[in-house]
Amino acid sequence: MEKFRDIQEELHPVDIPTINGKYMWNNRRGGNKKIASRLDRFLATKNLISQDVYYETSILPCLGSNH
Repeated sequence: MEKFRDIQEELHPVDIPTINGKYMWNNRRGGNKKIASRLDRFLATKNLISQDVYYETSILPCLGSNH
């Protein structure tokens, strides 16, 4: 974890937002029992983003249980 933090401090990565939603996981409940969370991050350096490169991130549909 320390090496990962060192890399983050050195590169200052940017978290790229997804194009089709905010949360990657939810407990499939409704109302006040619903829980949703963003578990994954898509990181890129500012240098990569400033180049003329097309990128996009999206959340894939859940096809079954995560257990």
